[in-house]
Amino acid sequence: MWHVTQTTSRNCVAGDIPHKQFQETVQQRLGYTGSFRRLCIFRINSGKYHLQPGILSVILDRRQGISPGNNNITYKYVSIMAKNNSNTPKQPDRGPQYSLDDLYFTVFNERRKYDEDGYPYYIPIEKNTRPTGVRVMDNFMNYLNEGYSSISSFCKTEGVNETDFSRMCKVLTGMKALEFKIRWTERTVVDLLRYTNLSPAEVADRSGVGSHNNMCIACKRVTGRSSRDFRNYEREERDVGLYRI
Repeated sequence: MWHVTQTTSRNCVAGDIPHKQFQETVQQRLGYTGSFRRLCIFRINSGKYHLQPGILSVILDRRQGISPGNNNITYKYVSIMAKNNSNTPKQPDRGPQYSLDDLYFTVFNERRKYDEDGYPYYIPIEKNTRPTGVRVMDNFMNYLNEGYSSISSFCKTEGVNETDFSRMCKVLTGMKALEFKIRWTERTVVDLLRYTNLSPAEVADRSGVGSHNNMCIACKRVTGRSSRDFRNYEREERDVGLYRI
């Protein structure tokens, strides 16, 4: 398998620029589309390869292939790469596995469409309600989606330790359970304010934030506006009824 990577670096010494035939072969065989202005050529029998950062390095085998410049010697292209010569192993990605955008599914179940005569009708919304494949985490998101908000009650029902669950949530999303719940319910608040005419009290109850004051705080935090201003100035005429629960 051909290995192709490319990086950039300052203070690197450029090697010889190979002739057109060599460039075309590298492009065709390896799919390389970068510059040939910084290049080092190594032969497989030359011992250790001192790969320089930012320089396109082609390791060659003398057995077969085409010449990189000398018509009397042919080579097989073993690899083409641009690597840092540091021996430090690459650190694994330690970030969260999922963002809220990856996991969030809407509180709505149907979306409005129009027939050829302009009459509205509704179709089901396809939702992935088990996005992580981790039973307790997926159950928690469905719990929030139904408008429930007590983490302790959820953990008791699931038979899990609240602290352990919050740590697992942190590993998966980068947020502990409380913060994840707040972010989820904030998004639900904004969706309900935009697409429904539910009263503020009904929005607070259905989203799980609990109180009118919490609902106002959630809307302000996400949109920068009060719930009244958001409905008056941000949502468009056709937003209301676009989705329904």
